[in-house]
Amino acid sequence: MLHSLEVRAPFLDIELVDFLRRLPARMKLRGGTSKWILRRSAATLLPEQVLTRSKQGFAVPIGQWLRDDRLPPVPALRNADFWAACTAAHRAGKSDQRMPLWGHWILAASHLGRAPA
Repeated sequence: MLHSLEVRAPFLDIELVDFLRRLPARMKLRGGTSKWILRRSAATLLPEQVLTRSKQGFAVPIGQWLRDDRLPPVPALRNADFWAACTAAHRAGKSDQRMPLWGHWILAASHLGRAPA
């Protein structure tokens, strides 16, 4: 929660939590639909497509940043040729190297005092 978006404050109210704990399971899960009572109570407030859509996150476009060279350059900590090859393959779309490249970027940037807060 330190660096992400969380919108749960209304659900942390102790009186609401106590009330929801006392509800029978059939009101919380019905026909395979989770959060049934919450969806039902919001039916007059939200459009149907919002109530029925699947969970979605807030992804950060790290792969695009690496492909488009939008991050400040950092020196390779070790194996400069390896990291150059990974970067070239990712930018050319030959392979998805975002996870190792991002991990290396964070580690190298932290050594330079540039890691994101």
